[in-house]
Amino acid sequence: MGIIFMGTVTGLAAIGLYTHYEMELSSWLENNIDWLASNPWTVFLFGLVLVTPLLILSGYLFIYGRRTAKTGRIPPPNYALVQETRVATGTKAVLRGKIVQVLSVFLLLSSAAIPILFWYILSRFA
Repeated sequence: MGIIFMGTVTGLAAIGLYTHYEMELSSWLENNIDWLASNPWTVFLFGLVLVTPLLILSGYLFIYGRRTAKTGRIPPPNYALVQETRVATGTKAVLRGKIVQVLSVFLLLSSAAIPILFWYILSRFA
């Protein structure tokens, strides 16, 4: 529960900061587009920093799905629960674990595409 709360607060703070400083950010980008275009690797690294939490989340979800599919139980054994939770077992749990793994791969690929797109777009300006 604490992680969800902190993630929500962090996301809301990021959205609030962006909306508050949107004009300053836009003017900075317009004034420095030449530098950004000549340094696409810096922009790539910045994009990588931005998506690092998503990459970590996709890794966690993949491990969670693998453990669920391997044990045939969701939630897997030794996972902390916030409240009493009904445990699903058997083929239903294995299917859910494999679905979580597939979705984590999609999250990984889409997250990894963002810094690559930043780099590609700016390298076209150079």
